[in-house]
Amino acid sequence: MADEGVKVLAAAETAMTLLEAAGRQKTVLEPLLAQADGAIQDLATILTARATVEGKAAEVSEIAVQVAGVGAAVEGLTETIDQAQQNLADQVAAAELFRNDAETFRGQAEELVTEAAQSIAAANERIAVADQKLAAVTASADQKLTVVQLESDEVLAEVSQAADQVLSDVTEGAGQVLATIQQSKEQMLDLANQTVSQVAANFDTLTAANAAIGTYVEGAGININADGSNNGFYVKQSAAWVRKSTATLPGLDTRSTFLEESRLRPLERTIRSATQLQSYDATDDILPVLADANGTVLLGARRSTGEIVASIPVNDPSLKRASQRTVDAALSPGGALQSYNADGATRYYPIVVDEVLGLVLGVDRQTGVLVGSGISALKTPVAAPKVALTGVRPTLALGTGWMHVISYGQSLSAGIKGNPPLSQSQPYSNLTFGAGPRSTKAGNTFGGTNPGTDTVKPLVEDTNTPEGNSASGETVCSGAANWAVEAAARESAIDPAQLVILASAPGHGGYGIANLRKSAPWYQNFLDHVSEGKARAAAVGKSYNVPVVVWMQGESDATAASPRTWYRDQLLQLRADINADVLAITGQANPVHLVVYQTPSAPSPGTRAAMADIALAQLDAINASPYIHFGGSIEHLPYNADGVHLTNIGQLRYGRHLGRAWKQIVVDGNEPDAIWPISATAKGTTLSVKFRVPTLPLVVDKTLLGSSQDCGFKVVDDTGTLTVTGAAIGAGDTVVITLDRALGSNPKVRYALDYLGQGVNLANGATGNLRDSTPDTCTIAGVAHPMWHVAPKFELSIIKLDANS
Repeated sequence: MADEGVKVLAAAETAMTLLEAAGRQKTVLEPLLAQADGAIQDLATILTARATVEGKAAEVSEIAVQVAGVGAAVEGLTETIDQAQQNLADQVAAAELFRNDAETFRGQAEELVTEAAQSIAAANERIAVADQKLAAVTASADQKLTVVQLESDEVLAEVSQAADQVLSDVTEGAGQVLATIQQSKEQMLDLANQTVSQVAANFDTLTAANAAIGTYVEGAGININADGSNNGFYVKQSAAWVRKSTATLPGLDTRSTFLEESRLRPLERTIRSATQLQSYDATDDILPVLADANGTVLLGARRSTGEIVASIPVNDPSLKRASQRTVDAALSPGGALQSYNADGATRYYPIVVDEVLGLVLGVDRQTGVLVGSGISALKTPVAAPKVALTGVRPTLALGTGWMHVISYGQSLSAGIKGNPPLSQSQPYSNLTFGAGPRSTKAGNTFGGTNPGTDTVKPLVEDTNTPEGNSASGETVCSGAANWAVEAAARESAIDPAQLVILASAPGHGGYGIANLRKSAPWYQNFLDHVSEGKARAAAVGKSYNVPVVVWMQGESDATAASPRTWYRDQLLQLRADINADVLAITGQANPVHLVVYQTPSAPSPGTRAAMADIALAQLDAINASPYIHFGGSIEHLPYNADGVHLTNIGQLRYGRHLGRAWKQIVVDGNEPDAIWPISATAKGTTLSVKFRVPTLPLVVDKTLLGSSQDCGFKVVDDTGTLTVTGAAIGAGDTVVITLDRALGSNPKVRYALDYLGQGVNLANGATGNLRDSTPDTCTIAGVAHPMWHVAPKFELSIIKLDANS
């Protein structure tokens, strides 16, 4: 291909040379042709004059003598004319020669140019083929690299978070650890026994154990000793024996004695300070928290300064072996043992285990909390009480009907830039329309171009689109419907075959709320999804209900700088119109609940302030209506390079958050779990912000949420912005903020409205670092993703209290 390119370039250069020569000939030719044209015109005039003279010759013959001189002159003139004609002929011939040469040059040049163009076209075709092959290889490599990088990022983030949390927990709890270690051996034994299951009995066979299962409480443990492949340690869970290990365990009495000694002996062994070994005699400055079998301190704290002392030899074979042993799910009900899987299936990373596989110290890989005997009790995640719906709860149809979840809004609601789609198979009985979630009704008047609402099929994701957007892909539909079915099965024992969810996405990319409300043409697409869904259900003898509509919109209004109060009122009216129209179509008795996010970005020319106004307007609407709920933040999810649209993984992850919210609303009759700001009170320079927290404690996460200035908090009053000198978790549901001065008039605290976290890709966005300790995870392509709750954006007025009270 390189030789052909050289030939092409040489031919092109020759052609250019010929064209330049032709141009030069043309330059010479043009003046000659102009002279020739002038001469021809003169000749025509002379010939006309000559004809006139000849015509008069007979008339003047009698005076020929007198005009002989004139005749001679005419003769001379004729000779002159003849010479001019000859000169003209010569010039015309020369001009014709130049013209012929020029035409020859032009022809040759055109042939060369044609050949060059053909060669270039052939080369381009080969280059295009090569580019296609290269693109295919690059796409494959990029895809693999993306998966590897994603997995690596997740693992690195989890390890980093775990390490940070270990140091944070030990630092914060050093005094509590000291108090715990100084407890009596009896108290230490009680705490240790909370982390292991009791072996209540031994059976020869699993059949015999099943026959006696009614005599044992939930969480009780047994051994099967003589039943071949059924041998092992079992725990009673949900009225059934569940094997946790293929190895049997000693009974409680034997184990308790050993636990007491094995867990207390490390605190009495030789420990390592920062630079040397020394004997521990209970009066040393270094307080040991962990020590290995050789008496080396793995983790400790100086009594005098609180400084953390650590020496963790990561290549120590004993530590490696410890991480491969069976570890105790220390905080689970019943303390059931389970096999530790280094690939990540087990919830806890073991740091130190004793000889009977009890977890002395580990890290909860879902929450980053330090767990284990003596320390885990200080940081146990605690689920908060659920909040019942204040509005009328939806009606749950099991086995007799379809329940429709609709994702409405702008591009994020329709999965634009969520390509390629991930959910390509349907694991349960969930449905969507025949042309996919973005189907439109045939013959519509609003311009939708994806007809397919006249049929249904199993719910999967595709690239079909009604608005000509080739980047359409994964929507939240599959994540929401499938997760809701799974949660209903896990938490409420509902058979997946009995819960059928129809899911669809009638939104439109780039539309503001004014283009999606009832008076707008595209609103008809939403109504079509409802009426067509009801028709398809009726055709197979099923009832039909729309309990929840998801609203994913606000970016366009942030770009347009729509006012906060205007957007709030529009959103409240939209929910009222949706409710009235859905009830009119379906005849359902229960109202429609709206689940929303907060807009995290403002595409150019939007501003961060405009984004904040829309996010606060959405918060205002949630607070104003018992039928509008917070489905969760999305700013911590993966985004495309534009900082506006979620990736396909981001869409699927948020869909699963929505599925959890759907289940809590529809099945449980509760408000969906969310961190929610309750109050902000100040005493002097100390500000306390209290929250409703789904799972305590609150966590300041600067690793997975991207470190934001002052953890995302900003405090203002009429004087200006105060300096935040510290922000930390106080009680498990409170953030304590230290200020540089006392508050003035009209003080407010703002969160996730003003500062963007490091490494976070949001167009004119802002974030914070506050989340809860919810342990749920979801797995995508083999990678476990956390499903904890991220705090919403908010602004609270601060109540000033007496600093001396």
